Amino acid sequence: MKNILLVGGTGLQGQLTQQILKERQTAVRVFISSRKASSGTMVIDVCLPQTFQNILTAQIDLVVMCTVDSKNKLLHFCIEYGLDYLDITKTSSAIAVAHSAAVSQQLKSNIVLASSWMGSVVPGLIQDVMEWRDIEAVELLIYYSMRDKAGASAADFMAENAAKKFPIYRNGKEYAVRHFEGRKKHQFAFSSSVFNLYHFDAPDNYVLHHIEGIPNVSTAITYGDNLSGVSLSIMQKLRLFDILPMSMRKKLFYANGQGDKTAFDIRLISKKGEVMKIGLINEQGQANLTAFSTVMHIEKLISGTVLPPAVYFGHQLYSKGIFTSALSQNTNINICIK
Repeated sequence: MKNILLVGGTGLQGQLTQQILKERQTAVRVFISSRKASSGTMVIDVCLPQTFQNILTAQIDLVVMCTVDSKNKLLHFCIEYGLDYLDITKTSSAIAVAHSAAVSQQLKSNIVLASSWMGSVVPGLIQDVMEWRDIEAVELLIYYSMRDKAGASAADFMAENAAKKFPIYRNGKEYAVRHFEGRKKHQFAFSSSVFNLYHFDAPDNYVLHHIEGIPNVSTAITYGDNLSGVSLSIMQKLRLFDILPMSMRKKLFYANGQGDKTAFDIRLISKKGEVMKIGLINEQGQANLTAFSTVMHIEKLISGTVLPPAVYFGHQLYSKGIFTSALSQNTNINICIK
């Protein structure tokens, strides 16, 4: 029986991951950690390495990060003690730092950085339909509703990063942009409405360009209605995010938790000029999609298949054609490829 630890497992993402994992895998023991002692949880504080001893005491086989470890202290601990590690929380800049840190060391375990949009769903789908070497451009177009249940995690990300520049890639060159800039119109595969989308810093920008070598990569997002997008765009233009206190920024981006669908379209252009589109919609929202893909990665790591100790990105755990089939097991997910 494998022992799996969900670090930060008391939050929404951790709770959903635990629920799906227990439904699909009965022969595992799932441990939940939080920063404070409470019934049924293990104390792990990513800022206090002395608490990591609890991981060894519980004989954990796989550490799954459902909370942010900005200093990568737990990553380095897992590398030192040869523990498998799966992270679904990192931003573009953070995933680059973690990747650089991990590949520089001699590894005895599998280090999986699966922070791409919704737990590496996007590169997983792309990998199944086109060879990486044949891709000239990828454009990821995201529908995110302010009614999504993602709640505090999504609000914290936007509050912390709304004023920061991040890269997109054109013809192999890096260009710095900000959120809510670069408005474009898009009609999603699931909708007859036309939405305004704006630049967004998804980890896929880093993964698809730096890891898979695609010269043109960008991500754009809508917040479910055009009025919200226009308002945020104006605030960015006036540089209000530079001066608003963090508490106000969090309130601004906090989803009300009532729930809504999540969706995205991927537009691929081959080096021959051929265009392919992949559309996905999950009626249960962003957190459900992330939790399901996280469980897919966990299952891959505990399946008994021997993976050479190395750093992997989520999609690299799968052979071509496997990821889409596995994702389609979730009846709430609909995928359209054309």
